[in-house]
Amino acid sequence: MKPLTPRSGSQKRLIFHPKRKNHDAGQRFFVPGVMKFFLWWAIAAALLSGYGHEAWAADTAGDLFRMDPKSAWRIDAGAITYDKQADLYLAVGKVTITKEGKRIVADSIWFDQKNQRLFADGNVTMTAGPDVLSGDHMEMDMAAETGTISNGTVFLGDRHFYIIGDTIQKTGPDTYTADRVSFSSCEPGNPDWQITGQDLRLTVEGYGSLRHAALWARSMPVLYTPYLFFPVKIKRQTGFLVPRVSYSDRKWEEIEQPFYWVISDSADMTFYAHHMGRRGEKLGFEYRQVMDATSRTTLMFDFLEDRKANTDPGQDWAYTHDRWLRPNNDRYWLRMKHDHGLGPGLSAKLDIDLVSDQDYLLEFESGYTGFDAADRYFEKVFGRDLDDADNPVRTSIFNLQKNWTQNSLNAGVRWDDDVIKRRWADEDDTVQRLPVVSFDANKQKLGATPLFYELNSEYLYGYTEDSLRGHRADMHPRIALPGRFKNFFSFEPSVGFRETVWRMDRDAGANDTDHTQSRELFDLRADLSSELYRVFDVNPETGKRACHTIVPRLEYEYVPHKNQDDYPRFTDAADVIEKQNTVTWSVTNLLTVKEWRGAAPSAADALETAEAASPPLVRDALYREVVRLKVSQSYDINEAKEDDPAQWASPDQRRPFSPVAVELDARPATSVRLDGDGLWCPYTGEWQAYNGEVALSDARGDKFSGGYRYRQGVSESVYGKAALEVNEAFLLYGEYERNIFSGTDILVQTGVVYRASCWSVDVNYTDEPGDRTYTVMINLYGLGEFGTDISGADVEQYP
Repeated sequence: MKPLTPRSGSQKRLIFHPKRKNHDAGQRFFVPGVMKFFLWWAIAAALLSGYGHEAWAADTAGDLFRMDPKSAWRIDAGAITYDKQADLYLAVGKVTITKEGKRIVADSIWFDQKNQRLFADGNVTMTAGPDVLSGDHMEMDMAAETGTISNGTVFLGDRHFYIIGDTIQKTGPDTYTADRVSFSSCEPGNPDWQITGQDLRLTVEGYGSLRHAALWARSMPVLYTPYLFFPVKIKRQTGFLVPRVSYSDRKWEEIEQPFYWVISDSADMTFYAHHMGRRGEKLGFEYRQVMDATSRTTLMFDFLEDRKANTDPGQDWAYTHDRWLRPNNDRYWLRMKHDHGLGPGLSAKLDIDLVSDQDYLLEFESGYTGFDAADRYFEKVFGRDLDDADNPVRTSIFNLQKNWTQNSLNAGVRWDDDVIKRRWADEDDTVQRLPVVSFDANKQKLGATPLFYELNSEYLYGYTEDSLRGHRADMHPRIALPGRFKNFFSFEPSVGFRETVWRMDRDAGANDTDHTQSRELFDLRADLSSELYRVFDVNPETGKRACHTIVPRLEYEYVPHKNQDDYPRFTDAADVIEKQNTVTWSVTNLLTVKEWRGAAPSAADALETAEAASPPLVRDALYREVVRLKVSQSYDINEAKEDDPAQWASPDQRRPFSPVAVELDARPATSVRLDGDGLWCPYTGEWQAYNGEVALSDARGDKFSGGYRYRQGVSESVYGKAALEVNEAFLLYGEYERNIFSGTDILVQTGVVYRASCWSVDVNYTDEPGDRTYTVMINLYGLGEFGTDISGADVEQYP
């Protein structure tokens, strides 16, 4: 062989193009090969009992080894020789091969371009992005798509995962074998944990087997199975998911085992078996399907033949939030949401929520099939949550909606299932809307006139099991004449007319009636408002400014009195329109900050831009509402004129002035949130109700949220959550809620998390009325992640 002349310096470089037909084969060696093999073997070996798994993100490393056949290889080495007759390259001395950002480093590399074979020897390292493959020796037959790595180590940078094997062989396009292998997210040497095995054999998109699979904690074996058989899929795969194990006073030992079934590319199911030592076996399933970008469905169902019925409030598994017992053993929960796009502006939505008893959702709040998980899922995927867990009325709705620019049409049915009335009441007077149709027109111009109009209308057929049934149509148009006097104030008077018609098939007091009634009402409104503002330069150098806005408003509403005792009652707002004659004042303060994203241009840059007649430098403006404070109060003219004490709001005196309502939303910094509202009575000088909440966080990860709720003579409670990052290793967290009014604790939770470099342990204690739970969770990084929800509770609102 004849040495090649160096291009520069003492290090020799060579750029060559491999033959295209053989380069494709070599490329396939890396794409589904080493990285896919390691990823899927790691998943299967981690689940030592043979559990399948929903696929990780599809082959995170596969794309790193795809190379353009037209691009050139670049070789840097101490010496490079080429045998033209054999078409063979030999590079020795700190050899580096680079191509498309990928790099192979070794003491020596042979490349047989004719037969598309590569041999790398001595301190072999292959780097692609954050991932590194290293070993003593590497051979690749790109034509046959086979290869061998001796004493190989793979480091997956994104997951900080190490995979080690004595000899790893690629025996075909999609088949692999290995003698002894191990993997861990700990640093090699003496890892805190690792999984080991022997005689690995697998086929990509097929199955694999591993003998003597074991999970180790340092030098101590924790789990062992003599034989492990597992699927090796790049796509989603059918199989068992990780079980959930816990213990509680109400249910004793619990094991939840999910099984995941891939039906098609757009549909899957998960089956759940939930064993409870004290209560029995709860079975369930979850079906999910995505039809297109606007159409999807999720159906969940659980059933339990409970060993314990609640026939005595003193039983330790009973719930005491209401006075109703739970005598049934057959328990179930069906919930479903479906969205379906039917064309431009046309869609259908279906919500189903049916439960066996009023205690079910309180008893099964946590877990794979618990209320909390379902509520979060529906809110995230469909944008609609469930009724509260302690609400005995479960609502199911079907709605067909058509939207235009200014108008909307909704048609459907609504079924309110009152669980307590269904089980205990002699007569169920819950009104079902079968169907309900509404047409609404937003405020818009009335032709070429200065007037504006809006419309709310609804038709329903009300149905009850044991009382009234009939039709109701309600139409409420409104005409407004908005105006503005220069820049001083805005004034908008409006008049509305309401027509309501009932045609009853059966009234509440009769079994066979058929009569029609109607009601006509008008109402008046007037809205007078102004807007005062001032802009302050907070930081002229950065362009930061603050705008303080004050919006005073005066509103008047009038609805005449009309006797409505003889009209049917469907128990909603359209049945009885109360008389009204009120004046309401309010003052709203807003503080908004304007900041700029990016550095401000210097004076020289600005001058240069202007002289060059270039467009000005553009920066994004960011607006942030820092404070919103609203104070309001109403004056009831009817109350002021009322002579009958029985009609007064208070039995001892007229009280035409309503409580003063205060609302506060403050975001003084991105890490600080303050919310509050309250009602102050001007006659007693006392707060009738108020809420307050604060949420704090810092860059280190410490978080706190807490609040206080109060309603005079009704309820009083305090709650808080906190997470304290003691150091890089320890996290302390806790949650507390107490009913001050009754003097009882609602929730007490404390926990500590210890985090090592490649694992963590979470020790938790939770105490709730009637139930205590002890939990220990061990997390091996790379096989699962741990997070704590520290978001604050919602602030209760009062009308």
